[in-house]
Amino acid sequence: MNKSKPQKRRYFAPRRAAAAEATRARILECSKALILEKGIDEITIADIASAAGVAESTVFATFGSKEGILRALMEQALFGSQFQAARDILDSTDDPIELI
Repeated sequence: MNKSKPQKRRYFAPRRAAAAEATRARILECSKALILEKGIDEITIADIASAAGVAESTVFATFGSKEGILRALMEQALFGSQFQAARDILDSTDDPIELI
């Protein structure tokens, strides 16, 4: 008998990944707007889901909790696209003058 585990099928679905990233971005954008408007203690996952046009379960599956959303917003603020662009420049050179 063959007792090996069944192999998981590997595939990459670029449209699905892009849609998931767009949903994640929309949830973060709506969360940020609601937090600025009402404050973190006054909003619920249901409020965020409604504003983003997704199910509450999608918000939970994506971020886990309001704490997860706050964590993602902080990471976005600290390590967003400008940080990555600067990091790419720094990683592309060893010249100390260019690094400054």
